[in-house]
Amino acid sequence: MNDGAMNDKASDKAAKSSHNLAILFADIDGSTKLYETHGDETAHRLTAQCLTLLDAQAGLAGGRVVKTSGDGVMCVFATPDEAFRAATLMRDAQKRTPVSIHAGFHFGPVIEYDGDFYGDTVNVAARAGSTRPRSRARKSLSASTWC
Repeated sequence: MNDGAMNDKASDKAAKSSHNLAILFADIDGSTKLYETHGDETAHRLTAQCLTLLDAQAGLAGGRVVKTSGDGVMCVFATPDEAFRAATLMRDAQKRTPVSIHAGFHFGPVIEYDGDFYGDTVNVAARAGSTRPRSRARKSLSASTWC
């Protein structure tokens, strides 16, 4: 048996079947300016506090943080309602801090592999989380949303 076939079988065992989930990305608005304005130590502390708060809000909404990256998080939820609730909780919790965030999510099929999630749903969610509408008050009730 060749090594390629063995690797394929190992990959098949580690990969879970595709299922529908909501993937949410949330990031700090203007983190570069935060560091310029407040200095490295204060900005790092504010960023860490924000990420801890985002993690807590994801949990309250029924989801979990999959990973952090710099000044943002990727979260997973069973339903789009849970993801929307988390985005709203995250946004509202940040109103009491000097840090603001933006978040977006998408619901659809994902592949879970080795504790992470892959697929077009993740890509769309990442774009939804990084693209802000002209009006901060705008909300969409579609499967992709920004908050």
